[in-house]
Amino acid sequence: MKTYFLPAFFFALSLHAANLLQDPEFDQSIRSCTIDCVPNTFRITHFTEPRTWNKTMRLNFLKPVKKEGKPDSCSVCVLWGTDKNGGVPVKPNTDYRYSLECKGKLPPGSSFVHIIEWSGDKKWEGRRRVPLNDGMAIDKFDVTPDEFIVKKGTFRTGPAAMRAALAVNVRGNAKDGNLPSPGDYLLIDKILLEELPPAVPQNVQSGKNVQVQPVRLLSCGEFPQKDFTGLRSRQNAGDATSVAVKIMDETFQVTVSGNHSPRKSFQAGDRMEIIFDPTLRQQEIHHFSISFDGTRMWNGIPVSPTDKRWNAEVLPGNGDTVWLARFTIPFSLLGLTKPSVQSGILLGFNAANYRNQGLRYFTWNPIDRDFHNPALFGRILTGDGYFEKEISRLQKMAASNPDAAQFRKQTENVQKLAGNQKKFDELRRLELELHRLLSGNQVFSLTECLPTHSSEIPVRPDFQERKNEFSVTAAGNEIRPFTLLLSNHTGRFEEYRVSVFHPGAAGSECPGLKNADGKIFPAERIHILRGVQVKDGDGKQHGLRFDPLVPASAGIFSVPANDSGLIWINFNTAGVPPGRYSGMVRVVPLGEELTQVNADRLSYIGKWREFPLTVEVLDFKLPAEPVIPINMFNRACGKEMFRTMAELGIRDFHFHPWNFQMAFNDDGSLRSFDDSRAVKSMTELRSWAEECGIAGKIRFAVEYSIYPRFKNLWGMNKFKENTPEWERGWAECVRSLADSLRKLNVKPEKYMVEIWDEPPPSNFDELYKALCIARKSAPEMRLMATFDSRKLPLDKLRKLQDLLDVWIFWGKGYFTAPEYAAFIRELRQKGKEVGFYVCYTSMRQNLNEYFRLHGLWTWVHNLQVVAFYQLIDQPHNFNGISNWRQACQGGIMYMAGSQPVTSVRMECFRLGHTDIKYFALLESLLKKHPAHPAAAEAKKFLGEELRDTVYKHPYDKQRPEQQRARCIDLINQFQNRTK
Repeated sequence: MKTYFLPAFFFALSLHAANLLQDPEFDQSIRSCTIDCVPNTFRITHFTEPRTWNKTMRLNFLKPVKKEGKPDSCSVCVLWGTDKNGGVPVKPNTDYRYSLECKGKLPPGSSFVHIIEWSGDKKWEGRRRVPLNDGMAIDKFDVTPDEFIVKKGTFRTGPAAMRAALAVNVRGNAKDGNLPSPGDYLLIDKILLEELPPAVPQNVQSGKNVQVQPVRLLSCGEFPQKDFTGLRSRQNAGDATSVAVKIMDETFQVTVSGNHSPRKSFQAGDRMEIIFDPTLRQQEIHHFSISFDGTRMWNGIPVSPTDKRWNAEVLPGNGDTVWLARFTIPFSLLGLTKPSVQSGILLGFNAANYRNQGLRYFTWNPIDRDFHNPALFGRILTGDGYFEKEISRLQKMAASNPDAAQFRKQTENVQKLAGNQKKFDELRRLELELHRLLSGNQVFSLTECLPTHSSEIPVRPDFQERKNEFSVTAAGNEIRPFTLLLSNHTGRFEEYRVSVFHPGAAGSECPGLKNADGKIFPAERIHILRGVQVKDGDGKQHGLRFDPLVPASAGIFSVPANDSGLIWINFNTAGVPPGRYSGMVRVVPLGEELTQVNADRLSYIGKWREFPLTVEVLDFKLPAEPVIPINMFNRACGKEMFRTMAELGIRDFHFHPWNFQMAFNDDGSLRSFDDSRAVKSMTELRSWAEECGIAGKIRFAVEYSIYPRFKNLWGMNKFKENTPEWERGWAECVRSLADSLRKLNVKPEKYMVEIWDEPPPSNFDELYKALCIARKSAPEMRLMATFDSRKLPLDKLRKLQDLLDVWIFWGKGYFTAPEYAAFIRELRQKGKEVGFYVCYTSMRQNLNEYFRLHGLWTWVHNLQVVAFYQLIDQPHNFNGISNWRQACQGGIMYMAGSQPVTSVRMECFRLGHTDIKYFALLESLLKKHPAHPAAAEAKKFLGEELRDTVYKHPYDKQRPEQQRARCIDLINQFQNRTK
């Protein structure tokens, strides 16, 4: 597995592709929204769509503005941001992109998107509209109530920009015929505002002016640094706020000064904070704080006064309004040694002055929203020796290129600069310049990316880092994705051949990879797939994205001019012995001429490239079975689809009620019952399960909505609720199903019957009575219900506790609302199965938060059922019949004839459920060896750290990879100690 980090000089580049807007899909609230309008003309609400339960922001038009002698009119501006005065912090002279989804009912010509920018810290001062990069001032759009449209574009901030906001305006005038009617509305979802990654360069040449984003440097022993910046206000904290660092023997002594809260009643909560990232790899963060009342905290946990591992004290300041805090942090606590510190190293660092009154937060290095984001840290420099080491490293990199002679002179001039900050900035600039120099004549580049990297077209690499080799790490029985972006730097369409092999004689391609003992990682377990570009909606303004992943026949990839293609390689390690397997990734541009050919010597030199590849298969295996059984609400329509479902971890297989046919007399008695389809379907499923090696491990979910099906289909709507014939008919239906399942030899623990899918709250009494009859008629039958976002009151849910066996809740709201979370704990104590499901139908859901973290959410909440709507679209129960013609409506798999086709979304889902297999393995080792030296670290990792991922960092694409690497390290520690 590849650990994703950049050296210090590339650190600022990693900030690309981070959404600056909080809760962009309005899952929790609409607090990031503000509106400017005449009072009582518009209103915004947090709205849930009734069919899909998708949460959005809704803008409602109430009434027009009426002025004597003028036509009725209206105007509203909706802005999104984190700052109380509007917008989010941005960088000057920087490219950004925006997107949002809209639908609703508004007159044509009344709506547009635009960008607002501020150069000051006031709401109405220094405010201007920013031109879009297409030359237009605004981006007009029209909506319909049927389907979301996607609006997206780019813009460049001005030289004095401090904040910017994505804004939507609705303006209408009776004279112009575009005035909305009361009740008209606009739904807005999936808002995005992010810094634009670098475009794919076309034969980038050196010598251009390379600019780097500023990162503050604090040298040990130098004068205190001031200019702390307000978290949201961007105001300067004043001269009284500063930080200084000294080296005292084997400790860092950090002194932070700042102002009190003006009122004494708030002062006890005032804090000074410092935070270290000693490795610059964002892997281990140390956060220390002390309050004005002397309370110390370490990584958010109060520290006992007797804990002497580190120290902090409150000191009097200069005058009545200033105070100081002095921290003493041993090198060893940060994993550092005295010799390494003395040699001159960089550490990630930030400091803060928190003033409790007004919740004002000032930091030394400016941050966005999260003080714990290492990508926004400054640096501590422990000694001048660092510069000499870095200059030498860059010169060695440049030595391999004959065109880089001039570069050596530039590096030699670094030491002549005045001040460490200038030296540091220049070295960062030179490394970027060197990267451009070394890649200047390349006609293509190959860049590793995360599987959850945005697949929206145009896809751009997060970094244009020069990387000459790749590595992958996987357990002994997993499907591990390895993803690359192939970027075409020419001005023409190009095709490439991509191959993975170990070298043979004269550069020939031998199948698979090879280790030092001659063992082979078989080629048939290396699946090279290519991303296929498809529409992501069926509206007039849909977007495009890579989603289907199809086998790359002969390894051929096509990439348009100055664009990128997606290479997806799945390494299936099942049956592969542990070890390190080596080989090459070869990329040959098929339209480029060779620069040298010697057929006699089999020598072919040209613009094709080879990248060394290492795949390490670890010496442990993950649990063979899914940690939590998966239900994806789809029937297996054939053997190959069943095999794909089994491989994905599906164990609760959809058993459609259409397998049963019944008819009733007018008095409710059963006239006929036919389960021949059920017998055939059950026989097939069991046969396929036997072939896939999961016989006895599957369950059958009889879904959807058995009770409504009885009432509306089998009962033909002739039974009125609460009548004797209704009660008799429903009881006969339940008994017949139970008898059939018993005849099919399906034990109660191996099936569940969904009584009602997403029951409307208005039908609660009917649901309750139906459950009472079902429980009485077939006491052994395991009854299930799914509950959507229309939360039933708790007093009503409690009435169902003894009637339902399986409870599946939609979304995260039930688990985060304290009163519902407490109820879920009650259900667990009663032995009920509790599950979680999501059912958004848009292809544009976030790959990390929605797909990869799906498994982790269920793990963190210790759930017994994990559900997802749905594996494949199934109009009228025909799996995949709409594929390729219609954009996916929730399905994450495609069908090509009878063959399943995977997708980016499906692979991210699989990856997340593989992640929790690592966590389950670590948990089992922890239970076996509770006294192991790494036990405390493992316990914290499995609890607090994983929980923080889903609650605090759901959109951090790097974090799951880092946590997987951390888990592997902990597993190895346990295994090495216990062997």
